Amino acid sequence: MESTRGSQASLIALLVAQTLVSFAATAAKALVLALALASGALAADTVGGWMALLPVVLAAPFLLFSPVFARMANRYSSRTMAGITTSLLLLLLGVLVVGLHQRSAGLAALVFVLLSVHSALVSPHKRSMLREVVPYQRFNVAVTLLEMVTVSAVVGGAYVGVRAFGVALPAGDA
Repeated sequence: MESTRGSQASLIALLVAQTLVSFAATAAKALVLALALASGALAADTVGGWMALLPVVLAAPFLLFSPVFARMANRYSSRTMAGITTSLLLLLLGVLVVGLHQRSAGLAALVFVLLSVHSALVSPHKRSMLREVVPYQRFNVAVTLLEMVTVSAVVGGAYVGVRAFGVALPAGDA
């Protein structure tokens, strides 16, 4: 049986990792959205239509892929899933950097959609990882804590992504 101290260290490591993943993915999505709206990548008369599609793009992967991703979370070990999701996030962020460097709106939009799919992939295995590091008696508290840091990371990531866009633009272009 793992000691309480080891369990706490594992929980802290899991919370930090989940916070970083949520923060990075959300910041990247906010940055892509800000770039698409401000850079003229979308025609002015189509911005409203694209904004109306935004909730669909963010929610559709959860609706379409949740059963598959939940099965993957149950079938594969948490370590395997953590490695896959972290590697995928790093790959997507790398592709986003390339797309931004090449000023490719299409590639940035594709990464935006794939980051939404990534969020759906990460979602079901968060709690299965908690089961491995938290005793049954403290599971509800750990889930609450995990959700709190995830929501905080999403809000912080959205703010930082849009703020980074504002800082990167020369004065008067925003």
